[in-house]
Amino acid sequence: MSTTASCSSVSLPNSVTVSPTNCTIKEDMIHVANYLGHWFEVHLIDGRIVRGLLVATDKEPNFILRHAMERWTLTEEPRFIGLAMIAKRHVKQIFQISDEVPTTLTPSDDSTTELKVD
Repeated sequence: MSTTASCSSVSLPNSVTVSPTNCTIKEDMIHVANYLGHWFEVHLIDGRIVRGLLVATDKEPNFILRHAMERWTLTEEPRFIGLAMIAKRHVKQIFQISDEVPTTLTPSDDSTTELKVD
């Protein structure tokens, strides 16, 4: 399903601007843009947990987290890794967390929302 827009730039939430070349923007793109600029916790299949600010994604959906921190166990201190590119095939679970900048990596709590990655 698509949404037709004028040929000028279209402003999306979180100050994202899209300048379409064919004047058609897919609704999925608009939906994903709503998550840009929000904090996520990603549980990877190898056991790591990564938290960061969602800044980019692609059609796969692979995504990039900024200000990312990772840890291997719940008791381990988190380590700052900066930018983290995470491929869909490595994701076990993903949670949207509070938009406050997390200072530590703690287990997911009531302020999280699990997202399904297809």
